[in-house]
Amino acid sequence: MERYDFDKMELNDVAALAAGGNVSAIEFIVNSLRGTIKQKARSFYVSGADSDDLVQEGMIGLIKAIRDYSPDKNASFRTFADICITRQIFTAIKASRCKKHIPLNYYVSLYNTVGDNDGSEHYLVDELDADEATDPIENMALKEEFDSFSAALSQRLSPLENQVLEKYLLGMNYKEIAKELQRSEKSIDNALQRIKQKASVVLEEGGKV
Repeated sequence: MERYDFDKMELNDVAALAAGGNVSAIEFIVNSLRGTIKQKARSFYVSGADSDDLVQEGMIGLIKAIRDYSPDKNASFRTFADICITRQIFTAIKASRCKKHIPLNYYVSLYNTVGDNDGSEHYLVDELDADEATDPIENMALKEEFDSFSAALSQRLSPLENQVLEKYLLGMNYKEIAKELQRSEKSIDNALQRIKQKASVVLEEGGKV
């Protein structure tokens, strides 16, 4: 059996081996992304949810990503895996709770930037259109739900709250947002709390404009 030094290989190449059934490659990917899954599960944590259960769902999503990954269709395994992990956790939350309890961080995660091998960056939500290896109907429904939620929330927010949310979605912290908008950190924190409250109302109403 040929031995591979996975630490020196591109993750896409390791994923291709894993998709072909290489057990060592599968174990390497699972161990490499275990921390990422735990972090994502914590970010999705809501009152009453079991973080360990969400980690398990994330692992299921990762295994599905390994199973379905195709280098020809999916340029970046990391991006593809992120989509599969996020969707699996989201599906588990939707199955166990009503929509009003879906955390705002889920929607924020769809606006996280992801990088391709060529160094370019784009939003994770944009990958839903380009993701050919997963259910296109499910992808379209998810993106439509997100777009509807975003439009409805934007209409509820004040100009300041929209500015704060935009910066927050770009990954800026309270201090950075406060500095850029020339506001106190306390005012930024208050704005984000109001955003989350309004987001909960929008979700409870079904995310409609």
